[in-house]
Amino acid sequence: MPAFLFSLPVGAYLFGILGSAMRQTPEPDKESRWLKAIKDRRCVPQGTLVIGLTAFSGLYLLFFLVQAVYLVSALQGKLPAGYTAAEYARQGFFQLCAVVVLNFGLLAMVYFVKNGLSRRRLLKALATVLLVENLLFGLVAAAKMTLYVCRFGFTDQRVASSWMMLVLMVFTVLALVRLYRPFAAVRWGVFLAAGLFAALCLCQPQYLSYKGTLKLYESGVLSQLDCDVLRYQYGGVNDYQFVSDLNRVGWGTGYTPEQICEMIYGYQDSTVIRTLAGSGQNDGVSYFVLNQSPGVQPWAVAMHSDAKGTVWRMEVMPLEQLMQQAK
Repeated sequence: MPAFLFSLPVGAYLFGILGSAMRQTPEPDKESRWLKAIKDRRCVPQGTLVIGLTAFSGLYLLFFLVQAVYLVSALQGKLPAGYTAAEYARQGFFQLCAVVVLNFGLLAMVYFVKNGLSRRRLLKALATVLLVENLLFGLVAAAKMTLYVCRFGFTDQRVASSWMMLVLMVFTVLALVRLYRPFAAVRWGVFLAAGLFAALCLCQPQYLSYKGTLKLYESGVLSQLDCDVLRYQYGGVNDYQFVSDLNRVGWGTGYTPEQICEMIYGYQDSTVIRTLAGSGQNDGVSYFVLNQSPGVQPWAVAMHSDAKGTVWRMEVMPLEQLMQQAK
C-alpha cells in the first residue's frame, strides 16, 4: 500500500511531462538549424562504418563456429560438461543482453552518422546480419533457459529473465522490419514493452511459477521438487493447500514419512509423526497434523508405508476422519 500511494504522484508527474511534450508545437526554424548543425558533423566515411560492422559480424560468426558444440547442446537439450544448468542459463542470458546492447549501439551510431540506412544497401545488409545474429543469440539463450526450467522448474526470476529475452527479441524484430519498411519503430517498441510489462505484472509471476512447476512435475518433465523453493513461489498458500497440491501431482511416494515431514516443514522431528493404531507391517499408516489457525478444523497428512518404511500412498484428510478410520 505505501508503494501504491507513492506511485500516484510520481505517475501523475510523469503523465504531465509526457502530455506537455506531446502538445508542444515544434519551431521549424529552430529544428532546421539543429538538423543542419548535426548533418554538418556527419563526417565518418562509409568505408569505416562498413569495416566496423563487418568486423563485428565476422566476430559473431566466428564465435558461433568455435562454440558450435557448446551452442548446439542447448538446442538439443543437453548440458555441456563442466557447466551447471544455472551457470549455463545465466551465461546465455547475459550474452544475449550484451550482444543486443552492443549491436543496437552500433546501429544507432551508423544511423546518426549516415542519416539512415535504407538508402545504403551495403550498410543495410550488414545491419540485417547483426540483427539476425541478435535473433540467433536469443534462440540459444531461450534454449538454455528451457533446459534450466525443465530440470528445476519455474521461479519468478526465471520468468522475469524469459520476459526480458522476449522484449529484446521484439525490439530486434521491429528494428529488422524498420530497415525495409519505414514506420515508427521506437513508438511501437515502447507500446509493446509497456504491454508486455503489464502482462507480466497481471499474470502474477510467483503464482505462475508455482502452478507451472507442479504441472511440469505432474507431466513427468521434472523428476523431483524442491519444496522450499516451491513454497516460496506461492507465499500465500497454507499448509493444507500446499500439501494437497503436492498430493494431487503424485509427490511423496518413495520417501520415508520423516523425509516428507522434513521437506514440507523444513526440519526433521520424529516427535510430530505418529503411527496410526492398528496399522500392519505391510501397510503402516503414520500421520502428522498440519499447522492450522485457531478455530479451523485440523487436517492431517496420512502416509501409507510398506514393510521397508517407504511411503507408497499419501492422503490429506481431516484429522477427525482419520481417527474414525482407525477405529
